[in-house]
Amino acid sequence: MDHATDEEAASSFAVEVQQIMGDYLDELSGDDAREFREILLRIADERSSGDPVISQYLRRLADGYVPTE
Repeated sequence: MDHATDEEAASSFAVEVQQIMGDYLDELSGDDAREFREILLRIADERSSGDPVISQYLRRLADGYVPTE
């Protein structure tokens, strides 16, 4: 959603989607949160050569994601 044009998504919708996603991520158990972070990093590794922007975004997301448990 960060890279969507106005035609692709209204900014208010993008914000709402990100808030909902954050709420779901906050509900993950410690083990699930660690697995989610590992998955993000694995996808980032797979995308690093073909789409470095997405790879960097996923790494920032994983680095900023700290499980609450």
